[in-house]
Amino acid sequence: MTGASFDWLKLFDRYDLLARIIPGALAPLVPTIALAVGAPRFITSDLKTLAGYSFISIAAMFVFAQSARANGRRVQKRLTDRWGGMPTELLLAWKDQTIEVTTKRAYHRALQKLATDITLPDMEQESRDLSGALGLYRSAVRRLIEMRRGPTYRLILNDNIAYGFWRNMLGMRPTALIASLISSVMLLIFLHDGLTTFPNALPSFFLTGVWVLFQCTVIGEKKVWDAGVAYAERLLSSLHLGPVPRRSRKKASELDAPTS
Repeated sequence: MTGASFDWLKLFDRYDLLARIIPGALAPLVPTIALAVGAPRFITSDLKTLAGYSFISIAAMFVFAQSARANGRRVQKRLTDRWGGMPTELLLAWKDQTIEVTTKRAYHRALQKLATDITLPDMEQESRDLSGALGLYRSAVRRLIEMRRGPTYRLILNDNIAYGFWRNMLGMRPTALIASLISSVMLLIFLHDGLTTFPNALPSFFLTGVWVLFQCTVIGEKKVWDAGVAYAERLLSSLHLGPVPRRSRKKASELDAPTS
């Protein structure tokens, strides 16, 4: 084809592709590849079998990709109930030690300018009603999120994608483990029936084992929390806290100068 080639990736939103479609598709894809490696003769025995197997695999990956978001949101609900809220609001709480008090106070002032219809609580008010305070932080953060959409804030989008990816990977973990179990059982049946050999099946079992180990050791609540905190810190750091006064910068440079 002459002229500019068509970019198929433009059909997909970047967040949808990286944070939803890929986590959803990987759940059945890796066990499917493992099965194809272990029993190539069965899968490619004839064109009809190959076409049918390919169609089922693609359809399954599409369904799982669509369910990744729903599963991820269920996981997020369970995690936020355990954490007490989302990292974006928890990091604004005075009792949280992730962000130093001076910077947090500046974030509160900047957020207050964005949400003039609400009053963010001070330390004493938060200690009396933590749940209500988190609700106010959540409301202010929602407005900040809406203001930080678009290509200008690519770093915020990248951290948001990372959070969505790990959240949805955790949501799809049961599916990935079940698919791995089914793949291994099918391969054992193929071995029993003589449809494959042990040298062919060994790489398949190894790949499945690595995938299960990855699901059980890498993917988890801590990974989602760390990604959520990174996104929250990036989002809050985008608040315009104002330039450092010229006099302050001069004093800082004088303090940093070496003494004789």
